[in-house]
Order: sequence, then C-alpha cells, then structure tokens
Amino acid sequence: MHVQTLSSVLMRDLLRPAGLTPCFGEEARAGLLLEHFDRERRMAGEVLQNIEALADCLGEYLAEYQAGRRSAEALAAELRCMLEVIDMELRYDEAEAMTRR
Repeated sequence: MHVQTLSSVLMRDLLRPAGLTPCFGEEARAGLLLEHFDRERRMAGEVLQNIEALADCLGEYLAEYQAGRRSAEALAAELRCMLEVIDMELRYDEAEAMTRR
C-alpha cells in the first residue's frame, strides 16, 4: 500500500486545472504548498541541528579518549550509537511515522 504524503499530492496536482480534492480548493493550493514546504524546511533544519549536537558530543568523547578518561572500546561503542542515531534522524519520515500510530 502506497501512502501519499501531502507534498506528493500537492506536487502531483500542481498543474491540474481542477481542485485537489473536495477538501482543498484550487485557490488554496499555492498557500498549502508554501506552508508545507516551509514546514519541511524547518524540519530539515531541526534534523541538522540534532546531528550537529551529536557531533559535538562525539567531539567531547574523543577529547575524553585522548585524555585517557575513555577506552577505545567505549569510544567505538559511542561512535556506533551516534551513527545509528544520525541514520535514524536522516531517514525519519513523518508521514510514515503517523501511519504507524
């Protein structure tokens, strides 16, 4: 089953002469697109901030390792964990998450 996101519906119907659906009129489409893309831009910014914060933490762990307060194994474990979290941040799909509820 293919889940349609709001952006996929809006983009698919962008050039159609008729309205999107009974609940979205032709006049509302441009505003909906702008609002949706603005929300996506903000979400992308939040993801980048989260990744930057994770990189800062990793820098601290590296400094602790270099100072001898953290073992190589512990540093490697933290790095694996960070990479998993970064991967989750980059792969997060709000529409998919909402359909799982």
